[in-house]
Amino acid sequence: MPEKEIFKRVAQIGLVVSDLDATIDQYENFGIGPWETHNIQASDIHGPDKFTGEKDYAVKIALAKIGDIEIELIQPLDNKSEYAEFLKEKGGGLHHLAFLTEDLDSVLELCSDKGIKPLPESAPPLFSYIDTGKKLGFPIEVFNMKFT
Repeated sequence: MPEKEIFKRVAQIGLVVSDLDATIDQYENFGIGPWETHNIQASDIHGPDKFTGEKDYAVKIALAKIGDIEIELIQPLDNKSEYAEFLKEKGGGLHHLAFLTEDLDSVLELCSDKGIKPLPESAPPLFSYIDTGKKLGFPIEVFNMKFT
């Protein structure tokens, strides 16, 4: 157990879905929304997919807030990304949790001590994707609170 609390709060819940519009409709039926949607071409944002190595893949995402927590829905638009692979293997569901921290270096050090490395598209000091899939069942994202 770390000596101090390094994660301050959950910031985001990421879910992979097969049909973004239908999923948004279901969430809105439960009063969750409004949703902001974006089509994203990976080559416009960051480097290769963290698992497949594919440099150019497309996803459509939707974002909504419940209090301080952001819900991110991710629909792969091709079969090139780890999101598409996740959908194929698991049929969708919880993909990642994102946390806020005041000390990203301490989080990275803790993970390193446990043999867990940041994923390639991490961008310290802003944020880091961490491959905790084998330990937690899903990757985590950690955002540096100094930049949020």
